[in-house]
Amino acid sequence: MTDQLSVEALREATSRVLDAVVRHGGDGPDLGFDYFWTIIDPRILDDRASLEPEPTVAQVSELLEHLRDPSFGEGDHLPFLGTELRWLAELLSALAAHLEQGRWSGLAPR
Repeated sequence: MTDQLSVEALREATSRVLDAVVRHGGDGPDLGFDYFWTIIDPRILDDRASLEPEPTVAQVSELLEHLRDPSFGEGDHLPFLGTELRWLAELLSALAAHLEQGRWSGLAPR
């Protein structure tokens, strides 16, 4: 049995972490890259026979363009909302990799 997923708990945890990033001077970080590797979960592919994850390249600027679209998150079609969540997760993953590699040198907490 798995724990029940709470969207509100995810929202609160995400806010806490992003608030901490901002306190460390990261309110508009330059990641230093536009393209990065990501893995597509085979459960979302049309080919149900595929059990292997599919590495692909994501683009920060393209994902940011989606996020800035006024209609982002306003859809009423659950599969598309899932896609938007994946785009957001991929951007957060890129930011996490940037932070984990210590590329935020010179920034002091506010």
